[in-house]
Amino acid sequence: MTYKYLAPSGYLSFGHRHRAAAMGLSVFRKVIILAICVVASWQEETAVEFKSCESACRQKPMDVTFVIDASSSIWPDNFTMGLWFVEDFVDIFQVQPDMVRVAVVSYGDRVYTEDAFSFDKYANNVDLKKAITNIPYRAGLATETGAGIKYMRETFLPQARQGLRKVCIVLTDGNSQKPLVTETEARITREAGVEMFVVGVGHSVTEEELRNIAGVDEHVFVVTSYNLLGTIRSRLAFETCDENPPEPPVVCRDNPIDISFVIDASSSIGDKNFTLGMDFIKNFVTTFEVSPQRARFSVITYGRGTYDNTAFDLDAYNDEVGVVDAITSIPYTAGDYTDTGLGIEFMRDKQMLPKQRAHAVHIAIVMTDGQSQDWEKTQKEAAKARDAGISMFAIGVGLNLSQKELLGIAGDQDRVFTVADYKALETIRQELDDKTCTIASVKFHPSGV
Repeated sequence: MTYKYLAPSGYLSFGHRHRAAAMGLSVFRKVIILAICVVASWQEETAVEFKSCESACRQKPMDVTFVIDASSSIWPDNFTMGLWFVEDFVDIFQVQPDMVRVAVVSYGDRVYTEDAFSFDKYANNVDLKKAITNIPYRAGLATETGAGIKYMRETFLPQARQGLRKVCIVLTDGNSQKPLVTETEARITREAGVEMFVVGVGHSVTEEELRNIAGVDEHVFVVTSYNLLGTIRSRLAFETCDENPPEPPVVCRDNPIDISFVIDASSSIGDKNFTLGMDFIKNFVTTFEVSPQRARFSVITYGRGTYDNTAFDLDAYNDEVGVVDAITSIPYTAGDYTDTGLGIEFMRDKQMLPKQRAHAVHIAIVMTDGQSQDWEKTQKEAAKARDAGISMFAIGVGLNLSQKELLGIAGDQDRVFTVADYKALETIRQELDDKTCTIASVKFHPSGV
């Protein structure tokens, strides 16, 4: 296996060399190994989307600013991965004076103005990525996100071009020390014509702060760890350049596919969020041709055990209307337990295996807002499902997630999705649709035609 995309172009020759001198050879080796694992997973996850995103966004003039958290809670390896993500992200665009221009500032206990650079500093992708590589990790003892946003607005915005899209992307792993200041500075910046986006990493930053920065849910992106940043690259880029993701290949509509949903209905979700989750599933269903010959769907909800009385099997409904109506009628049970493993077991043994078509693609999608009480059972049942030929996907909602558990469900990082809250589920629907289609396309059209 080769790693032609081990890091963004020019990164190994320049960035790793300078990091080796700064960190010592043993740590450098660790970073190299980390690069291979992380960026290889980014490559696989986003290769197809990258091409379509690059085509849509590459020559769309705009001014983009990154405001990057460099506080002590991040740790050097994670900060490095954050910089890789920024480098990888800017490679989607054509960086030059009349196209896309990029400015960057980092912050911690203060704004690190000595490390910042503005729009007119670098006029091509190669020089820009080298500059990003050289941003040092300051390990600030506080998280002054508001100050970073204010500096961006007062220093970079006056240099932005009139009449073009102005975007700011904040990358942070925790709440700021002054949340009201952060909220105020972000609001003032939005009112000044800047579209604010925020990427929250880990469990220490609240949904409220992320929303206060972005202003709208569609501009909030969440991953549970820095090594997963690459999984949101294309979605963030499409939003940044105001383009719609490409439609999935039509070929999957003509192939038989069996899809089972395993839905968390525990008490931590709440009635409103449960409804949003079911609306997301209904919207997903409508992208397929539902019929006995094409796409079929089943649903099981779980909390304290499985709620068999509201479940329906793959052969229960023969058209889209029947499936959507059945999903609408499923009640929220607010179970005081999160029996994810039992839900997966029910799906596998009672729905998918007895009812599946041998010639069809078999997919299960688990959606949850938290960790199961018996995570060992969850992983065991998911592994059994995958061994039985079921392609598993995991959707984690919110900030109380276990990345280990989500990966244990899906078995492949490429099939793990995370969003900040239930209102943000629609931001992943196209990508989920794309990936289920890809599985069908590979099975029935391995040559890509």
